[in-house]
Amino acid sequence: RAGDLSTPVVAVLALAPLALLEPLAAINAALRHRRALSDARSRIAAVLAEPVAADPAPAERLHAPRPVRELATESLSAGWPGRPGVLSDLDLVATAGTGWLVVTGPSGTGKSTLLSVLLAALRPSSGEYVVGDGRRPVPVSRLIRADVQSAMAWCPQDAHVFDASLRANLALARPRGELTGADGETAMRRALTDAGLGPLLGTLPAGLDTPVGAGGTSLSGGERRRLAVARALLADREVVLLDEPTAHLDPPTAAALVADLRRALAGRLVVCVTHDPALPAGEDSVVDLGTHAQVAARR
Repeated sequence: RAGDLSTPVVAVLALAPLALLEPLAAINAALRHRRALSDARSRIAAVLAEPVAADPAPAERLHAPRPVRELATESLSAGWPGRPGVLSDLDLVATAGTGWLVVTGPSGTGKSTLLSVLLAALRPSSGEYVVGDGRRPVPVSRLIRADVQSAMAWCPQDAHVFDASLRANLALARPRGELTGADGETAMRRALTDAGLGPLLGTLPAGLDTPVGAGGTSLSGGERRRLAVARALLADREVVLLDEPTAHLDPPTAAALVADLRRALAGRLVVCVTHDPALPAGEDSVVDLGTHAQVAARR
């Protein structure tokens, strides 16, 4: 068509490839997201299709021992519906007052799955999980979930901080109305102090009523982690489950947080999942799920 095209048409043809870059790039991103969506839909479908493990029938139920001073698993295997089992023949014991149970291992070896089992959010596929008060162990399979969970506080790796005040974020630790009045304020201040946020609280002009911003943007990463710890302490449970408490913290900040945690949780039963090789102390029991998985595979 040389010589037949008008100047505007030539300009359009010259600029068209540049204009097409954006939609073509979007198509590429859409294809990637489509594969991710397909994978997510298949995993969700597998969970929805899996029958939910029900609580035991009333005639088979036992009363949960309180306070919970020990927990143990024997030949425990577990995995999420529709996915390969990641825990196999796992034996562990945790006892209050004798150091933490520290669970380590590479990503994908079942650390988060183990926490879900301990919280009774996921029933084991085989094996036994028991809790006890120091005198008698009781199989969790004979307990209702609410009884198990009422003894446990969970501090997740990425605990959400709401766009509200310190007081409102801490009040989530207990049922509505339990942390009101002078006693509630004292409990909140004590939890913040035990979590290492006492000095910060003293500098805030509005004290507990200071807004922390969406996602805790007015706090540093270490302070957000300590706020989550304070919330777990306020729950006042016998068992505390810590999920990667030092993740994304620099070594000095991580060491200070762990020292405060050990002081605040002295005497309680603590299970801590971590990638941090510096976290275990001399009195702790350490379970390496990576090594255990290799042994189980060889069997």
